[in-house]
Amino acid sequence: MKRGGGLRNRLVAWVMLVSGLILVAVMLFGYTVSRTRLEQDMKTRASSLADGAARRIDAQLGLMQGVVEGMALSLKTRGLTMPQEEIRALQNRVLEQYSEIYGVCLGLEPDAAPAGWTDLAPWSYRAGGRICYENLDGRAHDHTREDWYTLPRYLACPVWTEPYAWNGVVMVTYSVPLFLPDAAGGENRFVGVITCDLALDWLEIMLADLPLGQKGYGILLSRNGVFIAHPQREKVLNETIFSEAEERG
Repeated sequence: MKRGGGLRNRLVAWVMLVSGLILVAVMLFGYTVSRTRLEQDMKTRASSLADGAARRIDAQLGLMQGVVEGMALSLKTRGLTMPQEEIRALQNRVLEQYSEIYGVCLGLEPDAAPAGWTDLAPWSYRAGGRICYENLDGRAHDHTREDWYTLPRYLACPVWTEPYAWNGVVMVTYSVPLFLPDAAGGENRFVGVITCDLALDWLEIMLADLPLGQKGYGILLSRNGVFIAHPQREKVLNETIFSEAEERG
């Protein structure tokens, strides 16, 4: 009886062990499947949020491009014959009509300014809730050395600059080169650029509003990997995704 009882006990123990292993395997499988599905759902949701944010950004940038290209067409049609006061009035109307735009500038080559113009780079911009004016040419500035001027001049096409800070405002600039026929009516020559500036503070607000969970956050990078928007403000324009990767090893 003892041998039979011992065998029975061993069989029961083996059955319990095998059942336990099967149960553990089923639980692990269920956990793995659930985790995989959860990760896939999170990736799908994050991708959907990123696509939505990208569409909002594209809409904002597309609006700026249309405004600048329309101004450039108007200037080409007029052949830069309008007085300086009319240019400033045009810039002010653009800022009044489009609250998203931070500033508007017309930068000219030194020999391209119409008669009677005193400023080569009239810039209208927002500050303190009002529209202000500054000439970006002169002792304090040389607009012909700035990226928003040199890049469209040498590339002969519209250009988005890398983000930069100006008077404490983080912004990007869209520049369209202006080409007009020379005095003899022959080949078009470069005479300057027309630009619009877009302050980027709204990007941080938009990213902060994304439903990314308690510990989730969004970042935005330039095409060169520079942080444009980041929950740690000190990283904006000062670090890149590559420098952060090096810090983390």
